[in-house]
Amino acid sequence: MSKFTPHKWKLIIFPAVKKAFNTLSSEQKQGVFDAVRPLLEADNPYAVPGVKKLKGKFSNLWRVRARDHRVFFIVKVIEDENSPYKGNLEIHDIIARKDAY
Repeated sequence: MSKFTPHKWKLIIFPAVKKAFNTLSSEQKQGVFDAVRPLLEADNPYAVPGVKKLKGKFSNLWRVRARDHRVFFIVKVIEDENSPYKGNLEIHDIIARKDAY
C-alpha cells in the first residue's frame, strides 16, 4: 500500500492551457503529469531537477521538460495561514519542444 503525499502547492491551469492539454495523446498527457507532480510535492518547485528559468521577454516564467513538451509555469506564494497550500503553481502553457522557443 502506497503512502499518500498531499500536494504542497495548489495547481492552477488556465482555460487555454486546458485546451492545449486536451489535444495531447495519452502518452503525452502522462509525460505532463510526471513532470508536474514533483513540482507540486516540492518545498521549492524552482529547485526541482530539470527546472529552468527563462530569459528575455519570458523571464517571469520557468519551464520543465515533459517528454516532447515544455511546461511553462510560475509559483505564487500565499500568506494565508488557513490555506493547506504554500501557494499556487500556475501552468501558463504546454508547448511541443520543437515549437517552444
